Amino acid sequence: MANGKTVKYNARKKLHWLLLLWAAFLGSIGIIAVLFLVNVPDSVKWLGTLIALIMSLIMVFYCKPYINYYDMHHRYELLLATNIGTVETNCQFNQDWIEQFSIKGYQMHVDNELFQIWYRFKKSLARKTFIKTQLIEIVTIIKNKSIDLYDSRIEKEYKKLWQRFEKEQHLNKQIILQFKKLDDLDDKVKEDLNRIISYREGDNYLISINCGYYPQTNEVYYLHSSKFAPNAYYRYAVSQIEDIIRE
Repeated sequence: MANGKTVKYNARKKLHWLLLLWAAFLGSIGIIAVLFLVNVPDSVKWLGTLIALIMSLIMVFYCKPYINYYDMHHRYELLLATNIGTVETNCQFNQDWIEQFSIKGYQMHVDNELFQIWYRFKKSLARKTFIKTQLIEIVTIIKNKSIDLYDSRIEKEYKKLWQRFEKEQHLNKQIILQFKKLDDLDDKVKEDLNRIISYREGDNYLISINCGYYPQTNEVYYLHSSKFAPNAYYRYAVSQIEDIIRE
């Protein structure tokens, strides 16, 4: 679980790199302004301006990965700190429960003795875009308890789906919901389920949330919060889980 120190640490580090980037940007503007206010040859002005702009661009490329890294970790730690944890469900996670996916518009991608994968397409949440893009929603039901949540065989099927439909459906967003029955729900299991993915790069998103069903108490555990979500697509993914476990 996250604590206040880790949340604050990532917030400080993100702010540090943001301030550094802004300092470089404002410094470049200051240099350009001085060059055009003092009496120097035009060639010096334009050369100094070019150098200042190049330095600003270098700082953007240098600082951006650090900003993204600490921002991602800050959001994840906030999610952990406000995590609701287990929720009750009336679902039995049996064949009757599985039948809901075809009703909801999902299509079967693969069904074997280890796992079952369903998928469907939805329009992007943001409507004011020049290019109409879609997201692919994937639901994976892990049948074999020995299968890891990030098993390479499952990852291979996700890659197949993406490569098959990326251009045809104009995909730039992917939401993956993974369901697995559990024999135990201790802290170690919860820590494994907490290995979510909430990645964003521009308008591209990859969200992956693990859901563990504990039949002894009819509870489902997944990393979510009523107070915070890393982004709109994570919030949407949580709403879909809530819909699925109500059936």
